[in-house]
Amino acid sequence: MNYQLFTQILLQELRNALTPDIIPKQIPCTKNNDVKEDGIAFIAAPNSPFSGVYPVISPKLYYDRYRKGAEMPDIVSDILEILEHRGPDAEFSQEQFMQYENMKDSICLKLIGRKFNQELLKNTPFIACYDLALVCTYFYTDPIKNVTATLLLKNEQLTQWHITKKELFETAAKNTPRIMHAHISHISEILREMGKTEEGLFPSGKLYVLTNQFRHYGAVCMTFPDILKKFADEKKTNLVLIPSSIHEILILPDHGSIPVSLNETIAQINDLYVKPEDRLSDHYYYYNRDKGLIQY
Repeated sequence: MNYQLFTQILLQELRNALTPDIIPKQIPCTKNNDVKEDGIAFIAAPNSPFSGVYPVISPKLYYDRYRKGAEMPDIVSDILEILEHRGPDAEFSQEQFMQYENMKDSICLKLIGRKFNQELLKNTPFIACYDLALVCTYFYTDPIKNVTATLLLKNEQLTQWHITKKELFETAAKNTPRIMHAHISHISEILREMGKTEEGLFPSGKLYVLTNQFRHYGAVCMTFPDILKKFADEKKTNLVLIPSSIHEILILPDHGSIPVSLNETIAQINDLYVKPEDRLSDHYYYYNRDKGLIQY
């Protein structure tokens, strides 16, 4: 079964399984780094009692699972479970989203590649950060149900909420360290939790990972005040910052052994191992301990 046929059958199976008040619909989606994919949205029918914001699911993700042997009934069951856990009661209603006061405590910063997001940034408030861009998202978490969801905030939200770009970013800058707790761990700890061994193109014995407790959108932690300064002072050295993805930054204490081909290696790893929508940058950044600055 090809992808197009799979998607049509999946849509029909979801229609059969859902109440008539909720209608699944195939829509085009533009993700980070201008990655375009199909999505399946769930829309409340006219006069439906449901008015919440449901997640958009990726049929491509489930097609990959189908090709690996998953059965269609199991796929439909998994999607229904996601809707149950992440439906309107778990997140917020469209009416709530219209009011800034309802949303402001969960607005966070997100760090993305500026070069890769030219089109997206035309309609999105952002602040240039090195050669990257800081944008704002509504960040929802439910630790009990292990749910994390984000919604990128666009220029239309500024108009809708009657706020300025400055107000939006001041709110996000205040919230982000409170919601996302930055921490630096040795890479061996991360790999151990994932059941993997230390191997790769970087000297893993000297490598550390900067992210947040969710391990989602943790690259923004490199902008937090003092996080790099404290680590550099602890190691008594400057730091090489490797943009692993939008979710984390790899840190290599600089003891005078930066590989000449490091940028080439970063680009190679991005091409081979990083999802296109998760790519952050193709070169390293450098934290100068004496100056307290990130250079690139």
